[in-house]
Amino acid sequence: MSIRFGLICVGGAVGLAACAEVPLKTQVALARFDPMQADLGGISVLVEVPNGIAVQGDGATLTLAATQPSGAEVSETVVLRPRAVSMDGGEDARLRWRFDLNPADVARLEQTRAEIRALKAADPDTAGALSVAAAPCQNGELPGDTELQLMDVYLQVAAEG
Repeated sequence: MSIRFGLICVGGAVGLAACAEVPLKTQVALARFDPMQADLGGISVLVEVPNGIAVQGDGATLTLAATQPSGAEVSETVVLRPRAVSMDGGEDARLRWRFDLNPADVARLEQTRAEIRALKAADPDTAGALSVAAAPCQNGELPGDTELQLMDVYLQVAAEG
């Protein structure tokens, strides 16, 4: 059973102008990604920000949702677990914050997928969305032009065997 899914990537910042973007490579991979079939336990999120910006420990979430044209909907949002922080060196250093799903949250999302399948069975025009949100905050001096600081968000799925 196939369901149309979109990706919504949301980013916000405190005290500075910020933009979030989904890199082209990620867009291509997401076009082939089916959240209804994917190994949810293998999903991880990488948030890359300029040095001087942090992502709060509970500041990254993943939402799986679906809505029928009639308005019936199901949605589950989980807080992603922080796993590691690394730095890309160089003149324009960037921090990489890695997050993944807690095992208990994988079970909650599996239940949500079952509910989405039921919505889809009742109405084939049901549309779904997988979204990732990150809440960065300024924690130091920003390098370079503070008018526009980009936040990149990557969604990684487990390699298929």
